[in-house]
Amino acid sequence: MLSPRPTVAGLALSGALAAGSIFSGAPALAAAPEEPVTKAASAITGTTATLNGELNPKVSAKTGFDFTYNTNGECTGGVTTTQGAEATGKAIKVSTPLTGLIPSTEYTFCVVATRLTGEVTESTPGLPLSFKTLGHKPVVVAESSSSVTPFAETLEVDIDPENQATTSCTFEYGLTSAYGSTAECEPPTFEGSEEQHASTSLTGLKSATTYHFHVVVTNPTGATKGADGEFTTSTAEEPIIGSEGFSELTSTDAKLKATINPNFQETAYAFEYATNEALTDATTVPGAPPAPLLPAVFEEQLAGPVDLGGALQPGVVYYYRVVAQNEAGEAKGGIQSFQTLALPTVTAGEAQGVSRTTAALSGTVNPAGASTTYHFAYIERPGYEAAVAEKAENPYAKGATTPQSASVGSDRAAHEVGPVQVNELRPGVTYDYALVATNSVGTTIGPNMAFTTLPPTPPIVATGAAVEIGQTTAVVLGALDTRGLPTSYRFELGPAANSYFPQAFAGAALPAGAQAVSLQLSYLAPGATYHYRLCATNPDGTICGADGTFATPGVPNPLILPATPPLLVTAVASAPSVGVKGTTTRALTKAQKLANAVKACRKKPKRQRARCEKQARKKYGTAKRAAKGKKK
Repeated sequence: MLSPRPTVAGLALSGALAAGSIFSGAPALAAAPEEPVTKAASAITGTTATLNGELNPKVSAKTGFDFTYNTNGECTGGVTTTQGAEATGKAIKVSTPLTGLIPSTEYTFCVVATRLTGEVTESTPGLPLSFKTLGHKPVVVAESSSSVTPFAETLEVDIDPENQATTSCTFEYGLTSAYGSTAECEPPTFEGSEEQHASTSLTGLKSATTYHFHVVVTNPTGATKGADGEFTTSTAEEPIIGSEGFSELTSTDAKLKATINPNFQETAYAFEYATNEALTDATTVPGAPPAPLLPAVFEEQLAGPVDLGGALQPGVVYYYRVVAQNEAGEAKGGIQSFQTLALPTVTAGEAQGVSRTTAALSGTVNPAGASTTYHFAYIERPGYEAAVAEKAENPYAKGATTPQSASVGSDRAAHEVGPVQVNELRPGVTYDYALVATNSVGTTIGPNMAFTTLPPTPPIVATGAAVEIGQTTAVVLGALDTRGLPTSYRFELGPAANSYFPQAFAGAALPAGAQAVSLQLSYLAPGATYHYRLCATNPDGTICGADGTFATPGVPNPLILPATPPLLVTAVASAPSVGVKGTTTRALTKAQKLANAVKACRKKPKRQRARCEKQARKKYGTAKRAAKGKKK
């Protein structure tokens, strides 16, 4: 297919002819023109030629013409020249000049005779002939340059090979138009009939300097030199400092880093740091040469991280900056700062809400820059004093602690912590305590603080009088105050003060507050003196009331008593009897059980009493003994 490049001199070309389109159509209404004769092309150059032909070689007639040409070996299906005017005659010479042809290209063409009859055009082509355009030197379409760095430049060119393979493509450059240096194009050769692009990169140039350049392109036809051009390299400058920062901070170490643009030059860098913002007597790392180098590029590079060597002091503010240097000069970053980590600082507050067994502890914690947790440690005063005397590192180690908290943060601000409730303390005891905080640097035990729990509140007990005293029964009274604590009580009975039977008569647990209690005693010995007292127990201790006494009346007539005096059998208190820790219960004898049963029978209707007593004596084995006694 032909390039759209060719044109007829001075005239626009018509569209491409479809193969055979000029030789077919509606049926002719008149005779077709006589076959013309295609003559050899003339005035051939690399891009121009003149097409020639002869009309009406035998017969004189009115005839028009045009030429068709192509590069595929046929004259049809390519480009058709503008229609020539009709003329009348014999052996009419016709020609059409062409421009914009492709050098070194073979063209096939033919002259076409035309005749217009009415609205129908009849065409007759001549035989095809061929010609080849001459070779042509390459064409330099455009040259340009683009600045890359102060020391480098990119040269570019657009070239038309003019349908011949180029043999070389070279840029010449130098400080004058005499040039003096060369650089090969990339790609180095071309072929074809369309514009193509090439470039080369120049390095090792001087900054802020004007250079001349042009391109030289050669093919077998000859060499073409581009026009002289100029470019000026940019000025070399010192590095450009970007960001600065630190990482991996500890109590004695840190790593410094920065981003630096080397600005097209190999660049060395280091860090300065000191404890004053003016960086007086600053320490430089990494220190002595060779310092680390950054490549000669124009983009930010990471400088560091550089380790400071672990010689820092905990909790100290340090100031630092990066210093970068290339051949153009030195650049210094802005002064930055960091503070090394330290042990957390703590302050415990006064204990609040102190009761007999509880207290609320609070305080403040400063994490000193590291994630920090805390707890309270406490111990009874004697344990604390002993640990201090032993110079223990942690005088609270043998005491107790509250649960470890979650982190209170990693900033450097004081955070209020607590109140934390401490339970299960002992009443009336002095406790020493401290706030303890831990971070990655270590643990801080705060100053010692102390509180004393409220005094113990054992029950208040008063032994009351004995009432309703009978030969074998009595009721003992008492009063007590629970002091608001869970309390149980018991009555103790014995033959003398502070000499009480092991058996105690317990009452139920009591509700809070002051209240009266009583206990009914049965199966006492007639004519005996008894000592008794009321005792009560709560978590703070056991208190017994004063000793009381009563005497049961004697028996009017002598009675045969058992070999051993009967024990107390029944105790009925104002509340149901319950066991009390530390008390014991002794089993009743058969005589005591019989007495209880007889007493119960006497409460029945009269008609049932005799039978009830008979069954009781039979059950407890005393029926026969009673019968023998009646016979005597």
